[in-house]
Amino acid sequence: MNKKFAVAAALSALMAAPLVNAEEKHPSRVYRESYFHLLGLHFQPLRMMVQRQIPWDADRAAVLGRDLKAVSQIDILSQFPEGSEGGEAKLEIWDDFDDFSERMNTMRTEAAKMAEATASGDQDAVGKQLGALGKSCKSCHDVYREEE
Repeated sequence: MNKKFAVAAALSALMAAPLVNAEEKHPSRVYRESYFHLLGLHFQPLRMMVQRQIPWDADRAAVLGRDLKAVSQIDILSQFPEGSEGGEAKLEIWDDFDDFSERMNTMRTEAAKMAEATASGDQDAVGKQLGALGKSCKSCHDVYREEE
């Protein structure tokens, strides 16, 4: 088995992980879980590079930043219809959807800035922007994410 095939198989398995027991979940909930999982798949390697847990690779960082921005732009807000509550999504999302939407839009803005930072190849700039992006994610998690 060649390396590219192995990597593709591993990524496919990771992306399919949220689909386990999907028949028991609302389709929008499955979609949301996959979306947030995909964001994390792009965020974590950047975090690990910045924290020097893995070697810095400016070219890889640029691809991760570009793709993180692209994923963040998906219309995930449409995937929170009434009746899809559950999982990690707290009921407060539906109680104050305007605030939730604003926080999601802030994350999108920070993800776009991440693409700019990673395109620069400057590890310090990426680290600074990673902090801003992480802060925007945490602000939403603190209010709207249920720990399972």
